[in-house]
Amino acid sequence: MNSLILTHSRCKVNKKLPKNVTSKALPAIIVILCTTVQTGQGTPAAKRENEICLGFGGIPVQRIDEPGTRAMLKAAHEAGINYIDTARAYTVSEEWIGQALEELGLRDEFILATKCRALTKAEMEAELAASLKNLRTDHIDLYQFHNPSPENLDKILAPGGAMEALLEAKAKGVVGHIGITAHLSQTFEKALKVDEIETIMFPYNIVEQQGKELIDRCAEKGKAFIDMKPLAGGAIEDGRLALRYVLSNPAVTVSIPGMAAPEELEQNVAGSANTA
Repeated sequence: MNSLILTHSRCKVNKKLPKNVTSKALPAIIVILCTTVQTGQGTPAAKRENEICLGFGGIPVQRIDEPGTRAMLKAAHEAGINYIDTARAYTVSEEWIGQALEELGLRDEFILATKCRALTKAEMEAELAASLKNLRTDHIDLYQFHNPSPENLDKILAPGGAMEALLEAKAKGVVGHIGITAHLSQTFEKALKVDEIETIMFPYNIVEQQGKELIDRCAEKGKAFIDMKPLAGGAIEDGRLALRYVLSNPAVTVSIPGMAAPEELEQNVAGSANTA
């Protein structure tokens, strides 16, 4: 079984790592996506001791412009972040991220994760093609089903469903890993039982604790947990405190706060730097 893990740069992996990992020592917030072949035992999806995993949430890209997106990704790269989350539904986010990475020459330095709401195989094939075009790449490291209801997850997994398209794309190397995002605990719980789903994204922060037990079960199932809304959608003003809380939980593999301004990036980096 293949298990997706996000781990610290000192970890030995069998996937080609981004250049900035192998060429120099980086800050502790570096995030690496790697695969490890499981034979009944091995590295769990949860973080190891002292790992601090911070990613770049791409929703706020919609509020800035193309030069601003390029500047934010350049700063994120310099800070040691190499995980980007975006989505087909985030209007210009995929396009501007793809353009910025191409102009900066940094595509191979970042792990790209995106998602869509396709339910059928045909829909997913079309959405995946659009993501590849927008992101200006020939492969996407993590492709996710975007917030399906429990009933729609059944459609995704049924014959002719969207899962078939992603499995075929994964076999061709176009997609590295398959995940899901959810806002309902019922969807989260159902996804835990699907072997093909390697990552689960769900809200988790100081005030939203409804998924705590399910988050703990991700590591047991060999799945990575991606935390959305670590600042509760902006309701928590102290980003340092919010991220310190989230990232101190060993069951959280990576957290993806949205960032639209340099000061937000600085605050998030500072918050991730001390999770003791």
